Order: sequence, then C-alpha cells, then structure tokens
Amino acid sequence: ESTVSGNYVYYRHGAGGGGVMAMGPLTVVDSTFVNNEIATQDYGLGASALHAGGATSITGSTFVANEAYIPDDYSFITSSAVANTGIMTITNSTFTGSHAHNVNFAIANYEDLTITNTTVTDNDAGILVSCNGSRSTTLLRRTVISGNRDQEILKQDESNCFS
Repeated sequence: ESTVSGNYVYYRHGAGGGGVMAMGPLTVVDSTFVNNEIATQDYGLGASALHAGGATSITGSTFVANEAYIPDDYSFITSSAVANTGIMTITNSTFTGSHAHNVNFAIANYEDLTITNTTVTDNDAGILVSCNGSRSTTLLRRTVISGNRDQEILKQDESNCFS
C-alpha cells in the first residue's frame, strides 16, 4: 500500500513518468496515485502517474486527478494516468478525474493490456488502444468505461488487436 502524490515532471522529449517510471517488473497493490503531473516541451511518451515498460500488475488501486500536458503542435500521446509499453494487467482499480491538454487518455496502451473489474470514468478521455501493427492486444473484462469527456476508447490503427 502506497500513496504517490503531488509529483511534477517536465521533459523536453522522450519518455517520462510523473509518479513512477518502471522499465522492469512492477507490482502495485492497494495504492493511490493522486495529483501527479507531467509535461513535455515537444514530443514523447509519458504518464503523469505511472509509465511501465516491463511486466506490470496493478490491483485494487486508485488513480485520481492526475494531469498531463503536451503542446498543441505535437500529437504524440501522453497519458494523464498510465502508459503501458510492456505487459500489464489492471484489476479492481479506478481511474477518475484525470485531465489532459491535447491528445491524452487515462490509459494509453502500446503493448499487451488486460483490464478486469475496473472503472474508467470522468476523465478527459478513456483508453487508447495502439495495436502497434497487430503485435499488441487489449482485453477488457467486466470493466466500465463511461462518462469520459472525449473518446471512451480510441483504436489507433486498423489491426485486430482489441477484444
């Protein structure tokens, strides 16, 4: 059980994590990520709360009021809560109240993601599914994605990687 709160990260370009950035195995249990921020000057992949690139398991955790900023003239994705570039499972968790400037999502997935019994509501946008040339998969089970101000789910390319 941990609370990750009030962190701010600014980077020029590349990858970043406002609260936690882990490129190896990571297990998050019964934790809260709140009021973390990330900003980039030009382009990059990052997340205000958690950027994971290894085998990651998130269980019973809450992500609330995390923020991301990327300038208007760049459209590369920054996530207002979680960015996944590895293998991730999210179970019994809540994503709510995350805000973003430009093209941003509560959860941005670029590899393999399974979400079970999780709620994604009241964010600027819901979930980005980047099929990565059909090399990645996204699986949703008993998950509520609703009330997000922009797209609930955006599939970034036409590969069949989403179920």
